[in-house]
Amino acid sequence: MAIKYSNEFKESIVSLSQTGRSANSLAKEYNVSVSTVTKYIIDPKMQHIVFYASFSMSYVFLYLIGLAQVISFLFYNLPKSEFKL
Repeated sequence: MAIKYSNEFKESIVSLSQTGRSANSLAKEYNVSVSTVTKYIIDPKMQHIVFYASFSMSYVFLYLIGLAQVISFLFYNLPKSEFKL
């Protein structure tokens, strides 16, 4: 029979995972399986907790891609004499 954990327990697992703790370390500390910890982290009912972090990271990723495109454009389109050190 499956063990039912409280929402507070699940939220604490998710919060700790957002601080950089691995699923393995959380599973060992709280005596649950790694798959249970992973399920809490990606559980659709808990998405409001993880949404902000993933949303922010996607913007950082898009910013870095745009920055790389600008640098690439400048490198290939500026005259080589502009790169004198």
